Amino acid sequence: MIQISNELKNKLNTSTSIKIKNKIVVGTTEYDSSIIKTYPKLSHKNSSVFGGFPSKTCSFEIYNHNNNIDFENKEIKLYKGIEVSGSIEWILQGIFIPRAKDIETNITSKTISFSNVQDKTQLFDVSYKSDLSWYNNVTHTGLEIIQEICTKLSIDLSSNTFNLSSYSFKQPNFAENITCREVISRFAEIAGSIAFINREGKLEIKAPTNTSSTIERSRYIKLTKENEVSFNTLVLGKDGINDDIVYPETIATDRVEYKILDNPFVDLYREDMIEDISANIIGKSYIPFTLNNFVDGFCFDLNDVISVKDRNGNALNLTILNYETANRISANVSAETMGTMTTDYNLSGSSKNELWKVKLNVDHNNQSITALAKRTTDNETNISQLKITSENITSRVQTTEDNISDLENANETLSGRINDKVNKDELNEIINTVKTTILEQTSESFTMWFEETGLQGTLDTMQNELDDATENSNTLKEYIHFEGAEITLGRSDSQTKLVIKNDRISFMTGDTESAYISENTLYITDSTILNKMQIGHWETKEDENGNLNVKWIGDNS
Repeated sequence: MIQISNELKNKLNTSTSIKIKNKIVVGTTEYDSSIIKTYPKLSHKNSSVFGGFPSKTCSFEIYNHNNNIDFENKEIKLYKGIEVSGSIEWILQGIFIPRAKDIETNITSKTISFSNVQDKTQLFDVSYKSDLSWYNNVTHTGLEIIQEICTKLSIDLSSNTFNLSSYSFKQPNFAENITCREVISRFAEIAGSIAFINREGKLEIKAPTNTSSTIERSRYIKLTKENEVSFNTLVLGKDGINDDIVYPETIATDRVEYKILDNPFVDLYREDMIEDISANIIGKSYIPFTLNNFVDGFCFDLNDVISVKDRNGNALNLTILNYETANRISANVSAETMGTMTTDYNLSGSSKNELWKVKLNVDHNNQSITALAKRTTDNETNISQLKITSENITSRVQTTEDNISDLENANETLSGRINDKVNKDELNEIINTVKTTILEQTSESFTMWFEETGLQGTLDTMQNELDDATENSNTLKEYIHFEGAEITLGRSDSQTKLVIKNDRISFMTGDTESAYISENTLYITDSTILNKMQIGHWETKEDENGNLNVKWIGDNS
């Protein structure tokens, strides 16, 4: 809220006759109502209670009698004035910068129309490039992150103190093409605030603020409202993925949640940050409403809280999220009803003895995607993980039971020395312990299988062939070759072989190692998955829109 005189406040509440003036200032030149053909119309709208960085726009028409007015790319200060005791009290509405697309010149009528001219918010619609160092786990405060953007764009901050301004952030998970405007918008979201360029052209990050202003019934035509919404639950999630993090973990029966999706500031650290973020969300409330033809005195801004008296004299605290000029003297203000946000609490938190949870992390900083499927019971935790980087795919399946890792036991088996001579029974024991072949490669596809107890696939087929080999020693020699401490499995004339060494199991294509397993991890140089991938009871598949989906498919065995 911009400050106005007490005399003007009294006049707005009591007077039925209010005279309005308009003027614009460009540089040192002032243009008054004699040149302004239509009264300026303003619009400033935000679609969410928290977050957002909306542009304030204005539209108006002026006379250009001498064809000497050129406002393109120049800063225009727009003022509205109200007559008080014979003089005009001018109220700055904002600073706007018209671009060529906003301007239409009519040579015949000698007028210029300006349509939806944006304020300085438009300057933030550029790619975000930061010089902040994040190496060695260095952190930066919210103020440092926001201030750097403002400095680069030559925009002042209205204040150095706002929600999370002193909070130390780990490196946010920014996408490569994110804009400065989006960075600030998503910061405002976790700060329980709205970002906007204020009337003086400064960036303001503003939480709901009480103005101590009471609006009498006589100052508006119509008020409609809904029930108050008070948030008692915060959810941090990912769009399309059921891996929501919920605070508090004790789920209220009357929960009213606010859900934040894909926020890069918390994306990789949701569990660590959710309690701190919740302080800006939980306990906050708002009333969806519309106030039509409100004589506002041109002094209110977004996130201003005003006290409005209804027809019964009851005072309602209303937060302005949308502002739009209604006519020369009044405006329409509102707060929209937010869409329903729901969370599958069977897949969130830890309120059940058994929990299946899928977590998909897209790390833009390190150019990697990690999919994690986790099942937790009273005494067992099963984890399946797939990590895709720009260089390789790393897969890991791990089962922990009563604090004893079966994989550690398998690792000991694999790490032990393999004797130069291994009989059929010993080889079968290794195969059963490792349960390892997970790939089938053809000219058209590459397939991987994952199971809770290990990695299992084509070695089962090879094992069956080894069973037949006891009846035919020539067949055994054809498929198994010993050289030092290495065992090679595969037909002697095949380009594709499996080589078992002391420290790794290698998949060979000719003389090239296309993949290997070492210390319970599969490494693949290159991989193309054309359709889908199954991890235990979970399936990862690209949908028709190009999105990566992870879903539970059950036990198909």
